[in-house]
Amino acid sequence: MGTNDGDGRQKLAVTISGEMRKVALSVESVVRQLSPLYRIRLVAGREGVDRTGIYWVSLVEDYGTEKFKHINEIVITAGLKNSTTEQLLTFAQNLHRAEGRALMINVGKYIETIPQELIAYCNEVALPLYAIPWDVLMSDVVKDISHILMYDEVKNASVPEIMQNVIFQTKSVESQINKLSLYGYSGDSQFCPALLKIDGCSRDEFDLTFKSIRLGCEKAAENLMSRCIVFPYNEMAVLVFVDMNREGIQRFIQQFLANLTMKYVKGKVCVCIGHVGDGIYRLSVNFKRILPLMNVAERAPSGVLFYDDAGVFQILAEVSDMKLLRSMYSRTFGILSRYDGENGTELSNYMESYLRLDGNVQAVAGQFFVHRNTVNNQLKKIRDLTGINPMSLEGKLQFMLGMKIGELYSF
Repeated sequence: MGTNDGDGRQKLAVTISGEMRKVALSVESVVRQLSPLYRIRLVAGREGVDRTGIYWVSLVEDYGTEKFKHINEIVITAGLKNSTTEQLLTFAQNLHRAEGRALMINVGKYIETIPQELIAYCNEVALPLYAIPWDVLMSDVVKDISHILMYDEVKNASVPEIMQNVIFQTKSVESQINKLSLYGYSGDSQFCPALLKIDGCSRDEFDLTFKSIRLGCEKAAENLMSRCIVFPYNEMAVLVFVDMNREGIQRFIQQFLANLTMKYVKGKVCVCIGHVGDGIYRLSVNFKRILPLMNVAERAPSGVLFYDDAGVFQILAEVSDMKLLRSMYSRTFGILSRYDGENGTELSNYMESYLRLDGNVQAVAGQFFVHRNTVNNQLKKIRDLTGINPMSLEGKLQFMLGMKIGELYSF
């Protein structure tokens, strides 16, 4: 697991299939899992112990030339080559600039006491500073931290797979709940699915885009101290929010959009969120009903749509008989679209405006800059073509359903 880069630094990285992955462990959670026999004591930087994203642990002695090539790491030192107050302070400053997560000092032989100047600096920048007694082997501490990181890495790889098994019902939900319990998830928790799509993102671009999405979700979860499971699906990202209410999900999306790296994200971000409050047994149904709603979310000005706000789309998304839905569309807007295409007319546009303007003929006339009699003539023509009177309540309802079906499934 360890390698040496030639400057006295032993590097230990947690990898899965050769790919470096970020994990969302905090400094405090790592230290809490270490043996109490190590007697590790927090000396300074208490405000930084909740910072997450650790995936690297290093033993560093020749830190006069350390370049800190890796962020989000815990660094351990005994002061073998450098132990003066000035050297230790410079070391901590370099670690902070490199976005290190914590500094652990093996106190007793080379560094007899931790300088007050170092304590003051670590408190100032919220860099957690820990003292390890000299009789504790640093190699044991490094080994145990590595095991903690590796376990968390395996969890981060396994939990999305478990969620996919539940959503796509490839395995027993009960068996998946048992697996989730191993990683600290409860079968009694609420699991709310969401779909996230980037407009204009091609298949070739998606891998890079998904990395940006995953990183944005990690940062949002870190800032809000929440849990969100992320995995790719058909050039989209599936997000599963754990034990979040509607307000929490809204805050998460706001944080995500603020943190999203735009280097590989060029199009509009669209998010469709399922019903809030369901448990794991409803996760599959909850996910399937938002699939067609993604088309509606893309048309929303904000690009964000909650299933609970979808109105009539909620009912239509529950209908599994596509033949029935397509028939309703074909008998209404399907006829008008075909006629417009063959004759260069605008019957579909007139009908859509008539519905959106609550059947106000005068308002439709103003929108098209025509006389109201022209609108009435168009409505009569629509009645003659379809056999449905758009000016009746029943007719309006049929055309409204046809229009919503077309929006839902992009007919």
